[in-house]
Amino acid sequence: MYVEKLNPKDYEKLYYYLYLTRYADELICKNYKQGMLQESHHSCQGEEAIAVGSGILLGKDDYVCPSLRARGYFYLKGATLKEMMAGMYGKVTGPSRGKNTSHHMGDMDRGIVCGSGIIGGALPVAVGVGLGIKKRGSKGVVLVSFGDGSTSRGDFHEAMNLAAVWKLPVLFVCENNRMAMGNTIEGEMAIDRVAIRADAYGMPGVTANGNDVLAVYEATAAAIERARKGGGPTLLEFTTHRWTGHGVKDADAYRDRAVVESYKQDCPLDNFRKVLLAKGILKKRDLDRIEKAAMKEVDDAVEYAVQSDHPPVDIVATNVYV
Repeated sequence: MYVEKLNPKDYEKLYYYLYLTRYADELICKNYKQGMLQESHHSCQGEEAIAVGSGILLGKDDYVCPSLRARGYFYLKGATLKEMMAGMYGKVTGPSRGKNTSHHMGDMDRGIVCGSGIIGGALPVAVGVGLGIKKRGSKGVVLVSFGDGSTSRGDFHEAMNLAAVWKLPVLFVCENNRMAMGNTIEGEMAIDRVAIRADAYGMPGVTANGNDVLAVYEATAAAIERARKGGGPTLLEFTTHRWTGHGVKDADAYRDRAVVESYKQDCPLDNFRKVLLAKGILKKRDLDRIEKAAMKEVDDAVEYAVQSDHPPVDIVATNVYV
């Protein structure tokens, strides 16, 4: 229903941010291995459609609490590639002037809530943001993304319960890649679908294909419309695959390489490209043009980060106490 309203420009934007997120991530991983980055990266390769398909629906009055693998939300909410890349390189031109990692950055003017180093820590924060939205009488929503491992923590259940009781405009977006660091989903929960847990809190629980950007868009659009109308929160579970280890320092030796390689046959970028071409929505020359523009933005951002200065010593104690 919602996807049917998309026009060619919307499809171009979706493809641009999918490709941008993938290309940036590949380059980040490569540069880290060459010792160029200060930040320990958590790759989102294979999971890009979740952040892009849901984040593209957020407006200026909406907020997002992104997870470790949700770079697309930053880009779609207005954080520039230059800022993000400078943050990864630990440069003074980064969002925290080189004092914090880019995936923990926040910018409330853009609706990006500062991240926590605690897995699942953003969930109750999102509930607080949702309460603020409701008290102000705004039609905004807050989206919080997290992995399946977070749903076995107390933060998740407390947040879900409060959001449901108070009917807050919170979208709980679970990126279910079936891995909690090095632990499989079977080792952390006795059910197969995270969305089932929504029943215990009196909210809708929806499972959709996280490798299909249009399926993510459709499910998210319905949840946002419900929240804006005062219907309360929704738990959205998007199933996907993690192509890499938990982080760039993780050799991922605990998984069968053949199985991991097979995940790449269900690539969200390839899946969307095939749909666009098969339906005649965009032509190959359009996709080539979009890819070239995205690559230039990323390459320019890397150059900016490399050329930027390291932070001066005299800012060490700034923004620590208030």
